[in-house]
Amino acid sequence: LKLAANLGESQDGAVSFVFPGFHLKLLRMPGDLVRAHVIVTGKVQGVNYRNNTVKQALARGVSGWVRNLHDGRVEFVAEGSQRQVAEILTWSERGPRNAEVQSVDVSWEAPQGEVSFARRSDA
Repeated sequence: LKLAANLGESQDGAVSFVFPGFHLKLLRMPGDLVRAHVIVTGKVQGVNYRNNTVKQALARGVSGWVRNLHDGRVEFVAEGSQRQVAEILTWSERGPRNAEVQSVDVSWEAPQGEVSFARRSDA
């Protein structure tokens, strides 16, 4: 038995499979996890960037971790819904009051199921 299906994606993010005789629509859940691995460059150490990242993440329900790097940058991982992660990425571009962010580099990774947001030891 060989079935051919037409595959389509609607504006609501649903994926539809249309087979002869029936139609299957799979909704993407808004809680689908994404994971961003972030490196922040600039005056981001000595200005409470890490502590504020923890506060911002917890306020948004984002899981992950943050740490200082020996070269003066800050590294963090943010895991949550697309909206939650987008919000913390937007915040990271300005950071806390005394930070001077020059760049925010983001790499997207497969979610690993982080369950809290923690401050890690320096790397």
